[in-house]
Amino acid sequence: MIKVAPSILSADFAEMGRAAENCESWGADYIHFDVMDGTFVPTITFGPQMCKAVRRHTKLPIDVHLMVEHPETYVPLFRDAGADIITFHIEADRHAHRTLQAIHNAGMKAGIVLNPSTSPEAVRYVISSCDMVLRLLFFPRILKPSYISTSGSFFTQRCSWMPRGVSLTSRSSSSASETLDGALSSMQRTCRYPLSAR
Repeated sequence: MIKVAPSILSADFAEMGRAAENCESWGADYIHFDVMDGTFVPTITFGPQMCKAVRRHTKLPIDVHLMVEHPETYVPLFRDAGADIITFHIEADRHAHRTLQAIHNAGMKAGIVLNPSTSPEAVRYVISSCDMVLRLLFFPRILKPSYISTSGSFFTQRCSWMPRGVSLTSRSSSSASETLDGALSSMQRTCRYPLSAR
């Protein structure tokens, strides 16, 4: 089953509330919220205050994708702003398990994000704590990302620690959904969809 989460980063910043309302009326499943800090990635986008403002305009789950250094510091801020899901880059966090626990303890779903060049082996020791694993199909930057064709093969890879015939998240110890994040045709929207229903 495909689920779509339009990135509100593509919206007019002066009309974010209306954009969220439109996404809901058009049948989106989530609102995807791309947060960039100007350090982990070169662009600065928006933060908890924008999330709080958007929250007033939609009942859809807000899915916050943190492209930031020290993602653990943002957990309480986005919890208070009304986020439902937080995913963060394992490349930016030395203590990913602790951050996943903090997100869960705050009452939200939690997931790990991997850049195209990061091996799926990176999630080996934390996948049992993930609600989702998100694979980027491009290196994160503003609006018009360049699709990396080989990144789509991520979920067909079998790591050395997986039993034969078992995918990244089909192991009995994990109920994490496998998701992709990339440009959607010429519209250059960011979308996420599970590759396996959970």
